[in-house]
Amino acid sequence: MQRLNHSLLFAVIFVIVVCHFPRCSLAEGRQPMPTGPVLAHPEWQDRWLKSQEQASTDEEAVKATVDAYYQLKYESARNDTLYDFGFLFFTEDEAGRDTYAYERGRLQYELACWRMWNTLLKSYEYAPIYEQVDVQGDLATVVVRPRAYVVSRASPERTDEFGKEPHRLVLVRRDNRWLIQREQYSDEQTPILPYGTDFDKLTRELPERVKKFLEEDKAKEGELRELAPERFERTPGNAPAEGSSRFFGRGLKLAIAVCGSAALVGAGVLLRRRRRIRSCHFAH
Repeated sequence: MQRLNHSLLFAVIFVIVVCHFPRCSLAEGRQPMPTGPVLAHPEWQDRWLKSQEQASTDEEAVKATVDAYYQLKYESARNDTLYDFGFLFFTEDEAGRDTYAYERGRLQYELACWRMWNTLLKSYEYAPIYEQVDVQGDLATVVVRPRAYVVSRASPERTDEFGKEPHRLVLVRRDNRWLIQREQYSDEQTPILPYGTDFDKLTRELPERVKKFLEEDKAKEGELRELAPERFERTPGNAPAEGSSRFFGRGLKLAIAVCGSAALVGAGVLLRRRRRIRSCHFAH
């Protein structure tokens, strides 16, 4: 299986068009707990419980909790099922409860996006990079890059690297088990999907927002054709690939998901390959 170590599109193109996106934070209220369907995964839970009992060191037990958390997310994307990772969180604490609610809601929304564009995972190989594991009594701090080599259903011929951004987690030991209390990271979506986001609402409104965006995008393309027809001429330098958007480089499929009142989001990684995105795509 070929691995592409440079940044590529792993499942969808991450596109952002931001204008008057409703922002909120935990300062304005606690993170809403999503109500979408979630499924327990007894096999993973049993495996995790055994890891906590059999770990020879605290560091090993801490890593087992962290690994179970991220792998359940990848499993969810592969099986198109939101697996509940709540058993890995210390939800008796407000920070733990809010972190769990946010990550569960965000994954719920991402699955809806990927499902709509057939960009769920076909397979993955989990290969985390641990930069720090510091255990002090019943408190542990971890810095990890939850990397995985993934293959999407839309592009089974390609393997992409995902999860390279560092995540800082704080874990606490309760009843001889290490549980996640907080998680901090910054990726392409965190500025647009801040804490406090109502993921139930975004998921519910996703189909209509995508439909509206596509209609508006088609109208804009028509206007551009009239104003600058030469930009749409098929030349060796700008000929669009069959089945791909004319607004992007060759061979790239447009996979989008809309969130907020005027924000376009495709849950995934930023497109870092050569691309041509005209200024008219961005709301002002």
